[in-house]
Amino acid sequence: MEVRKLYPDAELPSLIADRTDPDRMTLTYRSERGFAHVAEGLIRGCIRHFGDDIDLTVEDLSEGAGTKVRFSLARRD
Repeated sequence: MEVRKLYPDAELPSLIADRTDPDRMTLTYRSERGFAHVAEGLIRGCIRHFGDDIDLTVEDLSEGAGTKVRFSLARRD
């Protein structure tokens, strides 16, 4: 919202979360700018910061362009 105030024409990424069960979540990142690697770094940083025992898998759905990526997070037992 704050970005839109400063830059009304900004193209912001979208992130859709889907919680399949209490120990699994899928995040789907979309952006024309292809900064999925930044999103991945933020997710990995959060996992490390909070000390969670989570496996992260990354699937690029845009044939390497990084414009649509699925991040799957699963808590380890």
